[in-house]
Amino acid sequence: MPEFLIIKNMRILLSFILVIFYTSSFSQNFEGKYSGNFLDPETLLTIELKKGQYTAIILTSSKTSFVLDCEVVESSLLFSVPMNDEKELQVTAVSMDHDLELSFTLEGQNYTTLLSRFGGKIDSKENVEETRDKPSLNPELIGKWIQLETYDASGKPVDGEYSGKGYYRIYTKDGRLIVDPQRFRDESSKNGRSFSYSDVPTFIWTTFKSNILVTNLPGIIEIEEEYLIKGDSLSLKTDKNFITFFRKGNK
Repeated sequence: MPEFLIIKNMRILLSFILVIFYTSSFSQNFEGKYSGNFLDPETLLTIELKKGQYTAIILTSSKTSFVLDCEVVESSLLFSVPMNDEKELQVTAVSMDHDLELSFTLEGQNYTTLLSRFGGKIDSKENVEETRDKPSLNPELIGKWIQLETYDASGKPVDGEYSGKGYYRIYTKDGRLIVDPQRFRDESSKNGRSFSYSDVPTFIWTTFKSNILVTNLPGIIEIEEEYLIKGDSLSLKTDKNFITFFRKGNK
């Protein structure tokens, strides 16, 4: 598949994920070192984690170098590049499987470029597992759940495209989370895109301790929520203190 199609499909996927998991902070791993051309073929950009700080290093064709600190904002890395006109170019980096996609606007035009990962670990699962017990699949979660209401941290109902009301999700006994394809169809239609079932991702779910649900799309995102099951009712609470309620649906 051509690279531009891969990038386009990934953007569509990420837009779907943003709508479905709007109430959660995304956990994306930027572990490792990334490198690639930036602005022109003779300028090299490297991003890596050093002493707890993400750093962008730019080496130009004239051997001039810039060392820039990156800021982590939810699922993105942000940094600013000084330009010749004394202005700054704002750059956003997001995880694209094992690479980073950079996006920026220059002279009114939008650009994207990929940095390839090399060396280091893709993620630091060992550190995460230290804070969790052994994973399991709580049988009480298995089955079909219909989404009801979502409330923000202040107790106000979430309306509009992010509410998700009426859509279903299925937690399977083999650890897959199947999201209602109608939601993807509706989102595609709203944005003027054609819908394909191949656009619908299958997430992986697992539970830890007695109340932690972890949902992930390997290499892209990981979402952690607190869950509570009472009879035929399920509630999910995110790190943003959004609470979503579900009722058990028919199989």
